[in-house]
Amino acid sequence: MRTSIVMSTYNGEKYIIEQLDSIRQQTISPDNVIIRDDKSTDGTAVIIEQYIKEYGLNNWFFSINEQNTGWKKNFYRLIDECDADLIFLADQDDIWNRRKLELMIPVMQNENINVLVSDYYQQSSNLDINYKCKTSFVTRQLSFNSKFMWVNYPGCSYCIRKKYFNTIKKWWREWLPHDAFLFRNAKLDGSLYYINCKLIQHRMHGNNAGTPKKMSQQKDDLQYYYDILQLFINRVVEEKMSSEKLNILQNANLWLDNRKQLYETKSFLDFVKLSKFRSFYPHFKTYIKEFFISRA
Repeated sequence: MRTSIVMSTYNGEKYIIEQLDSIRQQTISPDNVIIRDDKSTDGTAVIIEQYIKEYGLNNWFFSINEQNTGWKKNFYRLIDECDADLIFLADQDDIWNRRKLELMIPVMQNENINVLVSDYYQQSSNLDINYKCKTSFVTRQLSFNSKFMWVNYPGCSYCIRKKYFNTIKKWWREWLPHDAFLFRNAKLDGSLYYINCKLIQHRMHGNNAGTPKKMSQQKDDLQYYYDILQLFINRVVEEKMSSEKLNILQNANLWLDNRKQLYETKSFLDFVKLSKFRSFYPHFKTYIKEFFISRA
């Protein structure tokens, strides 16, 4: 299987070399690395060009957008234009374990897996390119359930199958983050899997693109989730998926209706009514948080 690593960059000069080093030093080299800069205003592009030249990386390809498109569109285009069988998604400021490709590629021999996510470290300092990871791990499916809105893993931990992307890209919209789009759709159709091996040191700082990638509980984001839900319902109906999945989505619509009502009334009674939808929250404290958001 041909493998590619795709990376979207923008004003990432502070950490980009560490990420490039961790990709270059993989124990298994990808067939190519494709980097597209989104019209950075700092020295990111120059650093990448010099890096590729310095190490003679003939299978690394770098380009710069004519105008800034935003990270969502930039990542989508990178994935869409890539012709590899397997695509690894890379942020510009993390550090990969050197064995990331070595450990994830064999798992993708399982044709039931279309999106594979790894565990990761989340830290803001003391990242180390020489960090060790365990080489024995468990692979498990992340099944579709009422918590489907919550995206638990960032895109930089993903390996995706390109032919799968081609089948679901009709459901993509330009307002959708690429990782949330892939995660939720693969969860919907049962092709999302996870390995409990920490293969990335995911750097957290004030300029992370799209951070946080988990579901937002902000009032203004309700319409965003209504729109996601409608896309899912349309896909389930068109592809004749199970009635159980459709039922979960219909209940999710009621959940959003009740959240909307709580935000409008700020009523404790409406908060109590929302308790029937507690299964749509990842944990109890997230449900409790709704009340305080409504009162803000």
